[in-house]
Amino acid sequence: MAIEKEETARKAAARFSTDPHLATMTASDCYRFCLSNPHVDLVLTGPKNRRQLQENLSNLREKGPLSAEENHWIRNFGQIVHRGSSRFSFRF
Repeated sequence: MAIEKEETARKAAARFSTDPHLATMTASDCYRFCLSNPHVDLVLTGPKNRRQLQENLSNLREKGPLSAEENHWIRNFGQIVHRGSSRFSFRF
């Protein structure tokens, strides 16, 4: 079952990366994930410069809340990261 989840995450990652094995999330994807939660009203950002801030805001305006597929992909990606890292000792 874990393999199936990883495969699903890889397939969905094709939307976020030209190479599904190198899936990455952008800062705006992370902001959209947080803001898609109905219990979140504010997300603090840390852009390096004005250009990054403008890109992030532009992506938020254009893409809006996460789709169900995007939300599923990000949650699966997070589970894979948590499973593979000793830095995360807590479990959901």
